[in-house]
Amino acid sequence: MKKTIFTAFIIAGALTLVSSYSALTSRKTPPATSFAKTDKKAGLVAGFPQMPVYKNARIENSYMKRERDRVGYEANWLTVDPVNVVMNWYMKELARVGWQLVTPPEDSQAESEQYSVWGKGNKILILN
Repeated sequence: MKKTIFTAFIIAGALTLVSSYSALTSRKTPPATSFAKTDKKAGLVAGFPQMPVYKNARIENSYMKRERDRVGYEANWLTVDPVNVVMNWYMKELARVGWQLVTPPEDSQAESEQYSVWGKGNKILILN
């Protein structure tokens, strides 16, 4: 049976993220930075932002990364349900709890990998 892995990235401080992106695209060498990373297997790291989780999914791992004034979270869940079923559930459920769709999936019925971007307050959620 084919398994589906889906990942959620949540980034707080979107304006800072945009300025970091422009530094990367300007071809200037960005200043050296250090970061702290916290991992957790089979669970969510402390402070992981609240979000809906697909009912037939099992958490694989998560982590929190802090760099300067930015914080990012990532979590990976595993389910045996098809990708399009999972994405369609998130399309409805995220909108229901106040997330705004920024970038929709190219084809929400596709059974291959899908990608969408959502925003809520100062948070960005990347679902793939």
